[in-house]
Amino acid sequence: MLLREVHHRVKNNLQIITSLLNIHDKQIQNNDPHKVINDIRMRVRALALVHRYLYEGSDVRLMNLKPFLTELAQMLVNSLSSPDRRISLNLDIPNVTVQAERGVSIGLLVTEAITNSLKHAFPHNRPGRITLQVIRKGPTSATLVIADDGVGMQGKQPPEDQPTPTNLGTQLIHGFASQLGTEISVLEDSGTRIELDLNLAPSGREEPGLVPAQ
Repeated sequence: MLLREVHHRVKNNLQIITSLLNIHDKQIQNNDPHKVINDIRMRVRALALVHRYLYEGSDVRLMNLKPFLTELAQMLVNSLSSPDRRISLNLDIPNVTVQAERGVSIGLLVTEAITNSLKHAFPHNRPGRITLQVIRKGPTSATLVIADDGVGMQGKQPPEDQPTPTNLGTQLIHGFASQLGTEISVLEDSGTRIELDLNLAPSGREEPGLVPAQ
């Protein structure tokens, strides 16, 4: 049964990769192919990280968000930043668990949100900060927050004489939120702040939804 579950999850994630390739196939005519390939590579690396944390854990049905999101956020900032950009990362993530399938959607959503911030929130080597938080609301509920102190959505708009481009990252964020059975809220206040509700998995330990710190 466990092996069957592993094969099922791998099949699902390969389907996600196929869908991402299909989406990018439509985008590549209007974009730099190298940038498109880098975007695909980053999303596949996020999926690979999900698998590593699942199969290194004690229960492949559950994922502890703290080490996973910490490494994912650091990987994204290190990969998409440069020494002259001075982008700091503020992490506030408790040891909470989610069902494995939710972990996939959460990881891809966070990848899109942080990537969007790194690409658009800090133009002209502007310094800034990206914050990733999981705020626990109850034994099996929490709020995920991805925020930056950049130029905000208004500052990311093109000049009036240019059409507004379709933001693939934003579309994917809403799509992954839908997979989680929730909706995102976007707040504009000295940057961009994305929030969405999460359902935590009872761990069967001392307190539901928690995993003891390592």
